[in-house]
Amino acid sequence: MARCIMGRSSLCLALWLVFATSGVLYGASSDSRACSNPPGPGFQRRSLAFDGGGQSCVEGSTGCQQRTSGDPPAAPFPVFAVQRLPPSASPQLPRKQCARSELAQPLHWISSAVWMSSVDEMLVVDGVSGRLLSVSPSGAISPRDGRISTHGLRGVAQLNDSFLLLYSDTSVLKINAFCSAVLARAFLRQSDDGRPNGLGDLDDWTVVGDELIGFGTIHAPGNDQFDLAFASARIGGSSPLTVTDIKALRRFDRQQYYLLGHHYVTSNSLGAFFLVMDDDAALFWYLPRTGEVRPVPGVLPPAFRTIKPLRTRFVGPADGEEHYAEVESLSIPVGIYGAGEFVYLLTREPEVRGGTIWKMHKIDPASKRLLGSVRLPTSAHHLSVVPTRDHWFFFEKGPVRKVGGQQVRSLVIVPAEWIEDVRASPLNRRVNVQSACVDLTREVREKSSGPKEFPRAQGSAPSGPATVAAAP
Repeated sequence: MARCIMGRSSLCLALWLVFATSGVLYGASSDSRACSNPPGPGFQRRSLAFDGGGQSCVEGSTGCQQRTSGDPPAAPFPVFAVQRLPPSASPQLPRKQCARSELAQPLHWISSAVWMSSVDEMLVVDGVSGRLLSVSPSGAISPRDGRISTHGLRGVAQLNDSFLLLYSDTSVLKINAFCSAVLARAFLRQSDDGRPNGLGDLDDWTVVGDELIGFGTIHAPGNDQFDLAFASARIGGSSPLTVTDIKALRRFDRQQYYLLGHHYVTSNSLGAFFLVMDDDAALFWYLPRTGEVRPVPGVLPPAFRTIKPLRTRFVGPADGEEHYAEVESLSIPVGIYGAGEFVYLLTREPEVRGGTIWKMHKIDPASKRLLGSVRLPTSAHHLSVVPTRDHWFFFEKGPVRKVGGQQVRSLVIVPAEWIEDVRASPLNRRVNVQSACVDLTREVREKSSGPKEFPRAQGSAPSGPATVAAAP
């Protein structure tokens, strides 16, 4: 990464903790039963070493190889033949009631997640295990990587009726809505002629139309340094993809909070929005058609406007527990999400009796008004959020015990109207909001006669629309 190249080791370690993976793509065997070709020795990566293992193929298939820090790429861009895995059966979600599901197996670190409307499941990047997975509302988990390499995978976003996968070496793959075919590829840092285009790295991102908006590093004109900034890039072409019109939307100095996996950039029907986490938190609105960046003043709750610098720092992987424990002691904004014409601000504050008070605040950017808030039915240590048209999904994440040592075991599902209709929400009428949720996993087990197995289908499936969902 650009900042790692610049020798800022504490930032590198923080980024390593957030995404828990680094490296480049490597090849895939043409045998449908096999995984990537076995690695050779002596390969050195450009960024921090990845000291976790992980399967490079669908679990249970033959010929799987374990990845190590020495795995080389078999080719810069292999030809992919991605398997389509049929979706797990999901129950009908209650429209008028909150639900909680236990995940079939714990996830380790959710780097990014979006909604797959083609199969009514969530597409999740688990950065520690290096997997691209789909999670059903009932908690069932299925591999979606097939024979596509997830080595270095750190994020996913929607682009029209397809998905973009972002890797740690800034390569991007465009895949269809069923994760069954790779449509195109590109390097974010390179222009059409292969030269650097000024974009260094993106740590979090969203897509509006054909523009990619995120925060990371951008080359400062006239020198060799990279500035921290919210930036945009235009994604075009078919194969290969082209990356053009790189520009900084707003530069910032304090980077601590952006390296925690929080989601400070989002989009809705009005454009893109980003939250600056300097001494005073501030919301900004980017209009892609005109290129204008507008401040949205006075809309943040007063208790969450002043941002204190974090006392703890990453000087080694063992510092993760102390660093995130400090975050749990703060009252801060930890994410923004778009739905319709509104922006929703997620905040956390410590509960006196232990746990966390999570609230979602509704903001009307056009009228510059804070419309109200709801308390979420969870007290988890950390959250990852996936909003959809009918429901909002909240992955309940445990405490960070070490680098990559976070367990994600459950999922809370809240009707969208409970979040978006802040005045009439049942969550604001309950003393114990967590009691509002039914146990969806138990209901599914009672109705199911046993586990179901699905055959694997080769080849591509027709592409379908996918509703964008923001994730931290």
